[in-house]
Amino acid sequence: MKWNALRGVLGWDRAGGWRTRLSDGHDSIQRAPPGVAASRFKSRSALYFILHPSAFILSASPQTSAPRPKLVLYWMGISKKRHWLSLFVLIGATFGASAFGALAASSSLGSWYHSLEKPAWNPPEAIFGPVWSVLYLIMAIAAWLVWRRGSENEVIPAMTTYFAQLVLNVLWPLIFFGLRAPGWAVFDIVLLWLAIIVAITQFRRVSLAAAWLLAPYLAWVTFASVLNITIWRINEG
Repeated sequence: MKWNALRGVLGWDRAGGWRTRLSDGHDSIQRAPPGVAASRFKSRSALYFILHPSAFILSASPQTSAPRPKLVLYWMGISKKRHWLSLFVLIGATFGASAFGALAASSSLGSWYHSLEKPAWNPPEAIFGPVWSVLYLIMAIAAWLVWRRGSENEVIPAMTTYFAQLVLNVLWPLIFFGLRAPGWAVFDIVLLWLAIIVAITQFRRVSLAAAWLLAPYLAWVTFASVLNITIWRINEG
């Protein structure tokens, strides 16, 4: 037996598995592991292929008569130890997206933002970084809990909503600071607030703990929305 890097996924085969192209040039069908329904394997492994940067296939040499190769699914419950890898991927994706938005907006954090009129209850700038860091961490943990425990019908819409709200989260600093458009940022943050509500609803169907982990995020975005609206209104004239 040998390890082959996954070169490409050709599609779902009628035989009930993913037809893949391996680094040694031959094709293989990755079937569901014993005890895992084909539909569950299909939905979970589809997200695995999208989110995992370096999937590997344990395959038999073409010269041997060993059984068909099996996909090593880190996120399908085959090995609890490997579940930690999916957590690190989600943390990396969440913090990576936030870092992109922060870097893109950093040029406007100086004189322009300081020149804006702000309400008396505007928090010190030093608070925002640590608060967001904690929120991004618990967001990723919440998503990980849903990924681990949910069925295919629960995981796909929940994770879609999670990444959709993450995109809206990244867009907010780009609009507010990068474009210097607090009014348009209000539109974005309201959509973000609604997306978080949907995410909490979907997460709750899988894990009550995951839903509660998003509660501080919702509270902070609610506060940020009120602050955004206030800054926009007092500087509009």
